[in-house]
Amino acid sequence: MKARSLSGRYWALGLGCIFSLFVSVSLSADIRLYRYNDENGQLVISTQVPLRYARSGYEVIDSKGKVLEAIEPELTGDALRARVQQQSREQQEKVARERRAQEGQELLKMYGSVDGVDRAKARQVAEMDAQIAIEQGSIQRLHVQREGKETRAAAIERSGRSVPEGLLQELAGIDAQVARHQDKIAKLEQEKSLLAEHYSEKRELVRQMLGEMSEVERNRELILTAQDLIGRWEPVNTGEAGVGYWHARDDGAFLLMKEQLEQEEQLLGRWSLDRTNRIVVVYHRRERQLDDGTRQSSPIGREERYQVLDRLENEDLLVRLDDQVVQLSRQ
Repeated sequence: MKARSLSGRYWALGLGCIFSLFVSVSLSADIRLYRYNDENGQLVISTQVPLRYARSGYEVIDSKGKVLEAIEPELTGDALRARVQQQSREQQEKVARERRAQEGQELLKMYGSVDGVDRAKARQVAEMDAQIAIEQGSIQRLHVQREGKETRAAAIERSGRSVPEGLLQELAGIDAQVARHQDKIAKLEQEKSLLAEHYSEKRELVRQMLGEMSEVERNRELILTAQDLIGRWEPVNTGEAGVGYWHARDDGAFLLMKEQLEQEEQLLGRWSLDRTNRIVVVYHRRERQLDDGTRQSSPIGREERYQVLDRLENEDLLVRLDDQVVQLSRQ
């Protein structure tokens, strides 16, 4: 009976030691200490940091010395001003990047491709050239008028008479008109130069945006069938990559309508879909509409491969065309 009592006491004592050890380990795991340097440069570890030392920075550590958090020193004077200026610059750069990205998206939606920017520039330059030609034509007509009046004035002088004041005023009026037309031409030429710079910036921004889009990787989990591609597909952004639309038919026929500097070009061929979601088209005929309204048809032999990168939630396709990623929507 006595032996059993001693055994029970030892058992209880053992449980108490284990419990105390467990509590001690738990508390030591949760404890947070602070490590900092005092005014003498001595390293101090304590359960709290006096305010005068906290401003110089400190570390939060656990009982084993592992750094849980590092608090940077409080900046003052020149260092604080430098930090504020740096943060201001970073914020300005961020705003500029966001503004440029938004502008790029708007340009991409407007023009669709680098070729689209070039076509828009060509149209505006052509309009300005037409205005310049009109002004030059007016100057030529005024020169003819002036020559006639100069001949008349010379004849009057040869007869020994004075040139009438009215005729002299007419000559001066013609000169003034010529000067005005020349000023208009100079302004139009200046606008053309500014236009070239303006479109050069647009072109570069669109090129950058398309470059970022071209980094889109193929969704390797996407499974497509030929039935998924049948129909007429058009770019979401008009004029993108010079594509007007394409039409993939269930009988294997394929038509691609392209826009080349305001001229339409149709390519006809046969299509198929390979296992990597590439549309393989073998073109056999090209048709173009000429300036006189007639159509020109010529045989060709060319194979093109268009990689389908992904299918969006709205069923639109992302397709790589001519090193550009184009979003196509089924009509």
